[in-house]
Amino acid sequence: MNRVVSNMCVVAIAACVLGGCATTTVRASTVDSLARLGSSSLAREVQRDAPEAYAEFARALREAESAQGEARALREREAEMTLAWAATQARIARARTRQRAADERNEQARAEQTRVDARVAELDRESETRERAIAALQSTTALPDGPSGSESVSRELRQQARLALAAAAMMGATDAQRTPVQALIDEADRATGNAQWVASGRALREAEALARTVRAGREPASSAVVESTGGGEDVVEPRRDARGVVLSLRALFDARGALVATANGRLQVVVQALRSHPQMRARIEAYVGGDATRAQRSASDRARLVKEALVSRGIDAARVEIEGLARVEGGARSEDVVEVVLLSGP
Repeated sequence: MNRVVSNMCVVAIAACVLGGCATTTVRASTVDSLARLGSSSLAREVQRDAPEAYAEFARALREAESAQGEARALREREAEMTLAWAATQARIARARTRQRAADERNEQARAEQTRVDARVAELDRESETRERAIAALQSTTALPDGPSGSESVSRELRQQARLALAAAAMMGATDAQRTPVQALIDEADRATGNAQWVASGRALREAEALARTVRAGREPASSAVVESTGGGEDVVEPRRDARGVVLSLRALFDARGALVATANGRLQVVVQALRSHPQMRARIEAYVGGDATRAQRSASDRARLVKEALVSRGIDAARVEIEGLARVEGGARSEDVVEVVLLSGP
């Protein structure tokens, strides 16, 4: 009898021990699962993208860790569901961030479009002025009413003549080709009344004819200039728009934002044009793509370096202004570029 009781006690003790071990194992398993949940990549993403939602998950996690018995399993399930909800909030936050970035890009594109539209409007006004001037040249009776009208037309004609002559210089016109046209412009400056607008119109016709001639024969006429730029013809190709004569300069900088060696020849073209036309000014517009803040800072640095390069070559700093602009995707410019704009007049 004593032996039976003894055996039953042994069995009971063994059962208690085994039961306690099982409970400890379940509890350890629960703790491990909660630790994995709290350190999961999903939890880290929520913490990064949705801090407020992560705070709710952290609260649910702490409650699960402090719960006991059956309540612990329920709290653990609640923590899992809270994490799933928080992950949704994180995705929403990321989507909103992308939407804000897209809105900013669209706003930049609209600003660039507004800038382009304004320049087109200026070009339209310039075209109207030119048409009036041409009509005035075609008939001596077509002069605008009053001396102030004829003077403004004459002044516009001479400014356009200077710009056309500057474009010819950039394309490789020689001193011998430019000197007679410059003499006509100077003669128009000295003239008065009807003689002034007639002389101004003649100067403009000759300047534009020279630009067309040089452009048509540019390959043989300016091969030295093209070679000195270290690039193809597109590197030194000037154009005219509402701003003035524009020279687009590409591949001036290396990856660190420093001027490359081949930039010397390209900048020399600008120096020659400014020396040939001391009454003109230049505006350096640098365009750089990427993040708007960093791009504008980089663009400003590039514009400043180009100005310093021109000044080091003898150009008066007062004749050069600079502007750094962030280039936006979908805007008028598809690559980083420096545009040198020659401005006629004071």
